[in-house]
Amino acid sequence: MKYLQSLSALLLAGVTAQGQLFTSGVLNTVIPDGNPNSIESTLSVSGLDLGMSNVVVYVNVSGGYDGDLYSYLNLGGSSGTTVVLLNRIGSSPENPFGSSTAGLGDPTGETYGFSLSDAAATSIHDYEGTGSSFQPDGGTLSSFGGQNPNGDWNLFIANMVSGDGSDPSTLASWGLEIEPVPEPANLALELFVILFSSMAVMRVMRARRRT
Repeated sequence: MKYLQSLSALLLAGVTAQGQLFTSGVLNTVIPDGNPNSIESTLSVSGLDLGMSNVVVYVNVSGGYDGDLYSYLNLGGSSGTTVVLLNRIGSSPENPFGSSTAGLGDPTGETYGFSLSDAAATSIHDYEGTGSSFQPDGGTLSSFGGQNPNGDWNLFIANMVSGDGSDPSTLASWGLEIEPVPEPANLALELFVILFSSMAVMRVMRARRRT
């Protein structure tokens, strides 16, 4: 039975669809202080199968104060799905200014390690300068599930607090990892292989017991 379980686990792992990463490249776009009219960056996605099972957002911001930032991700424009990613990190009635940490991820914008993912253990709202993966602040990326991933994905980000502009936040780069829904034909093939292999293993085990 252990052989059977191990074999099934290995084959089922092959059913999991692999995500594809789309990145903006280095942007280094300044996010103006005290301007609720956010800057916008667009990633055009194409060539993917219809439907997606998971989305991970990578974001790199340098400088400024993380507690000043508000950001959301949109697919399909004004009539499309929108998910809030950042909402004044660390802010609360006791701390209206939010977190004083500066920047998220890689300040050069060249690598992609800092992510927003539904699978993370804690919310980005609790970010204190350490860690690399957090849940979005105010929404779930599963809201994009099942939709057509091809098209324009728009990242909006704003600095909601006025300052002297001497140390503004800067959007260094961002990216999306989109995981497609496994194709039914591939899934059926994998399940057939599991069933066939399981029967073969059971025959071998029965033969061993008889000898």
